[in-house]
Amino acid sequence: MRAYNRWFVRHHDALSWTKWIHETLNKNSLNVPDGEIALEIVLDWSVRRIWTVVLIPVLLSLVIGLWLNSKDWSDLATIQTAWGTASYIVTSGALLVALLGFLDISNG
Repeated sequence: MRAYNRWFVRHHDALSWTKWIHETLNKNSLNVPDGEIALEIVLDWSVRRIWTVVLIPVLLSLVIGLWLNSKDWSDLATIQTAWGTASYIVTSGALLVALLGFLDISNG
């Protein structure tokens, strides 16, 4: 269980899990139709890292939006600029998360 509480999974742990899955679930067969269970284990993602990557742009956009908006709470142009900038930050963060997911899939 210690592998799930760390930011990085050691290569030895990943190989041990891969070997166990191949021997136990695949019955040492490389033929896909022989298997009964489909299982994908991604050992290098953690909930803490995902929350960090997702929450940083959201919190940053809220802080910058409130900071820009605090310059003049009644001016419509200031309000639009503040929250337009904040939405740009969230969108950029979402695109980065999607890019990280795509790069992880393409490496596999």
